[in-house]
Amino acid sequence: MRNVERIICGIATSRSASAKITAAAFPPSSIDTSRTPAAAARKQIPEEVKAARLDVLQKLLQSQQYAFDDAQIGKALPVLFEKSAREAGRIMGRTPFSQPVHVQAPAALIGTIADVKITRRTANSLHGTLV
Repeated sequence: MRNVERIICGIATSRSASAKITAAAFPPSSIDTSRTPAAAARKQIPEEVKAARLDVLQKLLQSQQYAFDDAQIGKALPVLFEKSAREAGRIMGRTPFSQPVHVQAPAALIGTIADVKITRRTANSLHGTLV
């Protein structure tokens, strides 16, 4: 997970192996978990169970992200170009869904919006060509 330091997971029932997971992510300054009802419970969930639940949640979120990103391949999307990319001659921008997109294009496009045909996905970004 990017830019998240605290994740709160709720399980419909901690006794069920097939319990549905709900989650919310908060920056550390926005919530004090020491005063939640769960923090006051006498019987706490073991750390290894918490870690396993977090792993399930992160894998689910990643699979959903990849499915959404893959659905964009072949589409032309408006991209707001923000900055130069690490690779020479490439710039990076974001789709209306805030997905990072890398494109071979002149730096003069930074600060503008242009249509990009999405050609592939990598772990954390989309890649495409100007339309």
